[in-house]
Parts: sequence; structure tokens; C-alpha cells
Amino acid sequence: MVSTLNMTQLDTPALSHRFMATFFVKRVPLAQSADMRFQRISGLGRELSVKSFREGGDNVGTHHLVEGVTHGNVVLERGVLPVTALSLLFNSAMGDFEFPRISQALGRAAPWAIKGVSLDSALDVAILLLRAVQTGSVPSQVSVPQMPVPVDFTSAPLALYNGALMPVCGWFLNDVLPVKWQTGELNANSNTVLVNTLELAYRKMTWLGAYA
Repeated sequence: MVSTLNMTQLDTPALSHRFMATFFVKRVPLAQSADMRFQRISGLGRELSVKSFREGGDNVGTHHLVEGVTHGNVVLERGVLPVTALSLLFNSAMGDFEFPRISQALGRAAPWAIKGVSLDSALDVAILLLRAVQTGSVPSQVSVPQMPVPVDFTSAPLALYNGALMPVCGWFLNDVLPVKWQTGELNANSNTVLVNTLELAYRKMTWLGAYA
């Protein structure tokens, strides 16, 4: 499937305020809209660890030996809401010390699996950066292939927007583990929204898309 964007859209940097995050428990999305919408998401980054090495006799140059890719935790923030499936998942981890186990149901790779994105783990997260789709005929259109991701990662969550938005890139977190759940300060002198901070550790991040 191919979507169209005009040349002006392609030359314009993406905005940061259209995004969504979908949690998948054994490949089944948490379809409640409140579990997809967040006020802020941070920590989407990776770093290549290197070790410096000075060669004998070379007093001006430094070799850098690659050790591996490291990353921090991803932090999601949203207002305190009535109980949702995501709230129960975090409460199970933090309150009962129970975590989703790796699924043993799949005896073979899923037919729509793609290289680098594993969907066999118990908990995965797809974070999509979205862009509004312009209706009507637009001059100077170019074709932009949609991201080659499993239909579960895009179609089910985006159905909430009735085709008004399309993903331009995404970050897919595999083997996710809830590690922190913090509620904001209770203050009788404030009328601001009470915010929950949810922090996730994960094994691997895969990026895909037309924007970077």
C-alpha cells in the first residue's frame, strides 16, 4: 500500500505532537484508546559504546574499538486516568511481582514477521510518529511506501483515527519490562493535571520509516 505526500510535506520537518504508543501483550494490542495516548515520550535513543586505544608510536591519533550498542529506558507520561489494561499490567509488575512470560505458543515464525522485529516476546511496544493526511488532489505528489511492519503494529491502532493520520516512522521495542511507575506530586495549591510516569526497560529497539 502506498500513501501520497506532496513535495512540501516531504521537505518539512516532522512535528513532535502527533504520536501514539501501542502495547502488545503476546502480539495482542491493548486497544483501549487511553493506553495509546500519552502526554510525553522520552528516551528514544541509542549509543554506540567504544573503547579508546592509543597505538604505540602514534602520539596524535586514537583508535576507537566498537564494544556494542547501549540504550537507556523509555519514559512515558500521561494523566492519571480510570483503571485501564496498562494500569493493571504495571500494577501486576510493581505490586504482585508478576511479569508477562515469553510466549511458547508459536512453534514457527509468523508469516508477516520482518527481519529485526521480533513479536514472540510477551510484551512489545510500538511508538509511531504520525502525520496528517491531506485530502483532495495535491499538485506535485510523490509516492511514499508505508513502513514495512506487521499489520498489527499499524492498522489496529490507527483505526482510531479513521484514516486522518499516517505513520511516517516508528520505534519498536522488544522484550519490554516495566521498571518504574511514579505518580506526580499531590498539591492542594495546584490545579494542574496529575501525571503518571511509566518507565520501560527493553532488550532491543528497531527503527523504521521515511523520517529520521
